[in-house]
Amino acid sequence: MLKDTIRAVLNAEARSLGAEPVTERALEDWISEDLFKGPTEKGLSGGGSEWRYSPAALRAALEVVRLKAASPERRNTVFRIRLWLLGFDVPINRIAEDLESEFSRLLRRRFFRNPFRYDASSGRGLSEREKERERRRAGPLDPAFVDAGLEMPTDDLLRLVWESVSDPIKASQLMKSLNALASPFLSEKGQAIFADVLKGGEPYVDVAGLFGAPDEIEKSGLEALAAINEGDLMKGRRLYQFVLAMADCAARGSEFFPPGVPPAPREALSKIARTLRESDEWCVAGLAVCSIAAHRALQTK
Repeated sequence: MLKDTIRAVLNAEARSLGAEPVTERALEDWISEDLFKGPTEKGLSGGGSEWRYSPAALRAALEVVRLKAASPERRNTVFRIRLWLLGFDVPINRIAEDLESEFSRLLRRRFFRNPFRYDASSGRGLSEREKERERRRAGPLDPAFVDAGLEMPTDDLLRLVWESVSDPIKASQLMKSLNALASPFLSEKGQAIFADVLKGGEPYVDVAGLFGAPDEIEKSGLEALAAINEGDLMKGRRLYQFVLAMADCAARGSEFFPPGVPPAPREALSKIARTLRESDEWCVAGLAVCSIAAHRALQTK
């Protein structure tokens, strides 16, 4: 596909989405930023040559247009990560650099904020009044989750946040929270099977301390991320894609719940799936955690 043709296709997509037009300069910038590969020279039968874009480059460029339409302020680091997670050909060395950069950005922004003076091992350190204040500072839970009965007790919520940001401790609350989230949708037999799955996976899904500030604790997520290699990243991508697929299946499967099941659980599952799929922050956090989990799984063998 020639440059004028690919720009025409991209601009048609941009117009349909209400996005900014794709200029020649924008196209060149996207290529230089490794969002997709540039054109290759093709010889002509009558002599001479022309530069053509591959079908893969067109598909990636169309995805860039869609991502930009959804969030025009996205950084190129995020574009590369999103494209790579979707299976597009992005240099993996750029992904490693981008993931470290974006994950560090999350930690600086206190994506998971550390509750003050909370002792997760005993639950002591905050009065009931202080615990409620910490919960208010975290903001209200989405009404869809409240309606579905998925609101966590204050102590469980604080413990989960603490495990994510504090010095490494046994990551029991994460598994407990996952079990509480899934159990309402499972039969008694299903709950028993799911509990066994969580128990078996606990050694590999240790997120304790991963979202803590590296200048405050040892073994923060940045230190763990520095230890992963390209193989861990590839496995992390597959694990993240699996989690996303499971969330999508759960959201769509809710359409087949028995008539007596209220609509609230369906809406909650749909919101979880949309957040994992559309949120840049959760996309970065998810890929980082999955890659670190892949690395730790290999170390335990």
